[in-house]
Amino acid sequence: MLYFLASLAVFLALAWPAYRKNVESRERILVERLQGFSDVNERLIQQRYRELYSDIRMQVLVPSIRQYMTTGSAADRAEVEAFLLKAAKTYQHYDQIRILDLEGNELIRINHRGGRTQSVPAAELQNKNDRYYFKEALRLSPGEVYAAPLDLNIENGRLEQPHRPTQRLAIKVTDNAGIPRGILVMNHDPSEFLAEFKTSMGLYKPVRGMLLNFGGYWVSDVEPDNEWGWMLGHPERSLAVQQPDIWHTMRTQPRGEIRTHDGLYLFRQFDPFHAAMEYDKTQLKDGTHSSQFHWHGIMAVYMPEISWRRYTVLAQPGGQIGLALIVLLLAVLSWILAQLQVQKAAARAERVRHVREMEHQAHTDVLTGAFNRRHFYLFGERELSRARRIEDPLSLLMLDIDHFKRINDEYGHDIGDEALKLLTRTCLQQLRPHDLFARTGGEEFAALLPHTGIADAAMVAERIRRTVAGLSLPLANGGELGLTVSIGVVQWHAGDADLDALFKRADQKLYQAKDEGRDRVCA
Repeated sequence: MLYFLASLAVFLALAWPAYRKNVESRERILVERLQGFSDVNERLIQQRYRELYSDIRMQVLVPSIRQYMTTGSAADRAEVEAFLLKAAKTYQHYDQIRILDLEGNELIRINHRGGRTQSVPAAELQNKNDRYYFKEALRLSPGEVYAAPLDLNIENGRLEQPHRPTQRLAIKVTDNAGIPRGILVMNHDPSEFLAEFKTSMGLYKPVRGMLLNFGGYWVSDVEPDNEWGWMLGHPERSLAVQQPDIWHTMRTQPRGEIRTHDGLYLFRQFDPFHAAMEYDKTQLKDGTHSSQFHWHGIMAVYMPEISWRRYTVLAQPGGQIGLALIVLLLAVLSWILAQLQVQKAAARAERVRHVREMEHQAHTDVLTGAFNRRHFYLFGERELSRARRIEDPLSLLMLDIDHFKRINDEYGHDIGDEALKLLTRTCLQQLRPHDLFARTGGEEFAALLPHTGIADAAMVAERIRRTVAGLSLPLANGGELGLTVSIGVVQWHAGDADLDALFKRADQKLYQAKDEGRDRVCA
């Protein structure tokens, strides 16, 4: 008994620091991954707003707009109206483009809704002299841009239904003599980037990604009911009200981490228009860069403690049972220690043999650096057994480069090899560290996604497809070769006897994607 207690004490003394290190390591891995996600999201937002800032500054330089501001003639108005219709169709992300006179009367209004772009008849034009953005725009000097706060669109004094997020940019328009005669207002529809932010943060459930304005209100949250509280008459739906101490830290520091009793907040303040203006200073030389940006916010991620502890040793399936078995094993070993000396030598020799055997097996693909088919099956069967045992979701992606034979025939095997390498790098960047990815033969690849249902797996597959479609390989003649990939996605179910059965169903989906025209995901 004394030897057992001593052994147990030694084990706990050694295991506890290792366990704490494991917890801290998992936490930092998740923090670094989410910081990387936040970096990407911030850059994407800055890029979008750089485009918005450039768009509106360019519009007021159009000669036909200045001519209309000078003459006010019907012919010049028609020319401007046609130009703005074309601009709305081209840009797509502006749901309204308007020119107002200095009294707030809409002179021209273009609506872009539901894929339709149309000019509003003169009888339906409105007066906007009581709207805050018009009043702010009147204070601008020529060349300055006003960026209104992100809010919900209001038409005829009432919130538009269904709710439509919008952000208005305004700039004064001048006549040919440079005298301000009106205001150009462009309503940016931020729905796309808000949805992309929510989707990207949703990959790490139960992590909670959020965007807040500087009033402490959510403009994006995993709980849609929390959003737009100040616009919907719910001042209590605010982080500033619900967690004032946390909000004060976020509001007063540019970025940081806030630890709570049950989790961790990562946050950063961002000002996309400031970045746009700094970029503009290096591109435009007219000397007018002082603008009024009334929208900057806070990007925050809340990590409940469970989000990283669930990946620790004791949180894994069977972890607590394993600990109990270790304690039991210590008791048994304490009793038969004297008899294990010979067995220890044999076990040591077996371990050495096993290690050498594993080292001897080639488990990576020489060309791409991905795992090979042997490794994939070895560990894939284990993962399938685990998923079957605990009834955990498990999904398989089968990927195939479209027209790969034609690439080899027309451009040579060197280009074909580069295409395989590029696809491998892209997939590894999009997948999680614990996902299993391998080249299973020729231009075919497979990815096994633990803890992932069919909906999330299809979302990952679509992200890979979109990313690959945006890539290209440089050719010797100076041209570029675009790539596309077809992907079949399936989720393990009780009817799959083994990994081969799962492969067969995924292969069928892959060929369905091929038959339906390639460059698509079939799940």
